Amino acid sequence: MEDLRGCSSPIGGAVLLLAGDLRQTLLVIPRSTPADEIQACFKSSPLWEGVEKLTQSTNMRAYLAGEGVGSPFSN
Repeated sequence: MEDLRGCSSPIGGAVLLLAGDLRQTLLVIPRSTPADEIQACFKSSPLWEGVEKLTQSTNMRAYLAGEGVGSPFSN
């Protein structure tokens, strides 16, 4: 990506949106040990230090449906 975009930033300065629970993304490494899987995970990458982590604090489905932020199913 750096060569294609002409930018020396990691991933060529492109914005990458990752959503979901990274703990549920299983790695596929043939004949590996649990230590190999931990070493290969994204959080072990040097790129992880530059990731901006955001969290959602409002249940948008309930909010947009007019149920407000305090919907009983939002917790």
